[in-house]
Amino acid sequence: MKSPNSYGYNYANGLNCKYDIKVPFGYRAKLSWSTFDVKGYMPSCYDDYVEIYVGCSFDKKSIGKFCSENSQKPFNVYSPDRCIQLVFKTDSS
Repeated sequence: MKSPNSYGYNYANGLNCKYDIKVPFGYRAKLSWSTFDVKGYMPSCYDDYVEIYVGCSFDKKSIGKFCSENSQKPFNVYSPDRCIQLVFKTDSS
C-alpha cells in the first residue's frame, strides 16, 4: 500500500486517508511492513503519522501512532478479529 499521489519517496501535504483491511470470516488480519517512511519522531509523531486500529466493531482500539525519522518501524500487528484500519495523516509542510 502506498500513500496517494506518491511519486518516488514523497507524499502529499494535508492528507487524511483511511484504509480498511478486512480478511474473510474465520481468519485474523495481520499487518507487516516491508518499508516505512513517514516524517516525524516517535513517540510523539507531531508532523505526519500512521495510526493503527484493530477490530471491526465500533469499539475498535488504537494501538498507536507511528512515524519513522528516528528509524523506527511499526511492529507486526495481529488483529483479534478480521479487521485492521490505518489512518494516514500529514501536516501542511
